[in-house]
Amino acid sequence: GVTAVNTFTIANGANGAPALFCAVGNPAGTPVEIVPNVANMQILYGVDDNADLVADRYVPATGVALDNVRSIRFAFLFVSPTASARRARSMPTCGGRRRERRAWR
Repeated sequence: GVTAVNTFTIANGANGAPALFCAVGNPAGTPVEIVPNVANMQILYGVDDNADLVADRYVPATGVALDNVRSIRFAFLFVSPTASARRARSMPTCGGRRRERRAWR
């Protein structure tokens, strides 16, 4: 089969705020802004530990055997395009732990 390679990064976008970019190819081509106001992206891989074709746990990419991946979880943290109010609040991460983050509202 054919393998498609897309590389996703977060960098400052056209409006000066962080944005999600995508570069296509291997090696990666020129990144293109695809979603504005993305401050953070987390990816966890659902790994099948017992060959039942169901994800048993979700882990970061480090050390993952791609043959055992059954699903992928994406989590995005967005910033408001208007900074009308700022407050600190606890937000869940993709792994279920909570972290203190500054969020625009």
